[in-house]
Amino acid sequence: MAFCGCQESIGFYETLESPRCKGCGGECTVETKHVFVTGQTLYQAGCKECGFFTDWTSEKEMAIEQLKNGEACRREVNLLLFPSDYFDSSIVDADMQKEYAAAMETGLFDVILFDYDAWFNNGRLRLNKSLDIMRRAIYRGWMMKPEQYESFYKALLQSNIRLVTKPEEYNALHLFPNVYEKLGEHTARIMTFPLHEKIDVELLKKSFKRFMVKDYVKSVKGTEFPVYFDETITQEEFDRWMEVFYKYRGELLTGGVCIKEYLDLKRYDGRTNEYRVFYANGHRISCERNSGQMATAPELPLLFEWPSVCQLDYPHLGSPFYTVDFAELADGSWKVIETGDGGVSGLSDGQDIGAFYRSLYWAFHGDS
Repeated sequence: MAFCGCQESIGFYETLESPRCKGCGGECTVETKHVFVTGQTLYQAGCKECGFFTDWTSEKEMAIEQLKNGEACRREVNLLLFPSDYFDSSIVDADMQKEYAAAMETGLFDVILFDYDAWFNNGRLRLNKSLDIMRRAIYRGWMMKPEQYESFYKALLQSNIRLVTKPEEYNALHLFPNVYEKLGEHTARIMTFPLHEKIDVELLKKSFKRFMVKDYVKSVKGTEFPVYFDETITQEEFDRWMEVFYKYRGELLTGGVCIKEYLDLKRYDGRTNEYRVFYANGHRISCERNSGQMATAPELPLLFEWPSVCQLDYPHLGSPFYTVDFAELADGSWKVIETGDGGVSGLSDGQDIGAFYRSLYWAFHGDS
C-alpha cells in the first residue's frame, strides 16, 4: 500500500443547531478539508457519533442541504457491487470471479450482485440483497455509457446504495477529453470533434505529424483500421476510414471523435512499457506493469521521489476512484496515455488482487 503523504489536511469543524442526526438524534457538524495540491477547500456534514456523513463538496451550504435531504451515509466504504452471470443472477459474472473471490477472502467487504441481463439489456435494476440503511459502495464491472451510468447511480439510490463515484465524476475520468487540460504537457495533444461531422484532414496534418483516431473512450485497435495516419493521407481516404471506425465502434460509440497525437513508445522484445496506477480517495493504491512487458524493463519513475511526485502523480483529478495509464516513450521519457474510471478499469495481468482490495478498503478508511 502506497499512500501519498502531506496531500491534504482536515481543518476545523462547527456544530450545527439543525438538522439533528436522524440516527441517534445527536448534534451534527460540518467538517472542513483543505487539499494542498488543488488549493480547494471541501466540506462534509454529518454525525460523528453514528459515522454518517455526506460526500465532500466545495460548497458548505450544499453539504448541509444534502444532510437535510437524508443523503448522508456511513463514511467508510465496505460494500462492493459486481455484475452477475448473464444466465444465473445468483452467481458473479465469470470474468469478475477472481476479483469477487479475492475481495471476499479479505473479509473486509460485503458484496451485492446485480442482474447483468436485467440491467444491461432491459435497464431494470435487480439486486440479490436489500439494504435497510443507505450505504456507500464501489462498483467493479463493465463499462457503461455516461447516460447509462447516471441511470445506474440513480436506480441504486432507490435501493439505499450510493456509489462513491457520482455520474459527473465517472464522466470526468472515463471520457479522456474531460481530464485532458489537467494533464497538460504530460500527455499527447488532442483535438475533438462531434460525432459524424466531416473532419478536415488538412487541419489535422497541420496540427500533428502523425495522429490516431478514437472516440472519447476507445479506439478500434486490433482491426484493419490504421494505427496512425500521417501527411500522406488524403481527404477521400480519411473519410472512408472514418466510416470503418464508426462501423466498428457501433453502439459503443461514446462522446465524440478524439484525434490524438501519435506517440512513439519504447519497446522491449516487442512489448511497450506501460503502467496502470489506481487512485482511491486521494491515495495511490497500486502501480502495476500493464503491457505484458518483461520484469527487466525500466520501472515507472518512482512516484514517491521528489520532484517526480509533482510531475507524474495525479491523486486529485476530480473523482474518488480512477486510473491513470503511463507509457515510456522512445526517448526514455514518460507520458500519460489514458485515464479511466476505477470501477470499470481492469486490473493488470498477474496483479495481486487481494492486495489491491485491501488497499482499496484502507484508502476509504484511513482519513476519508
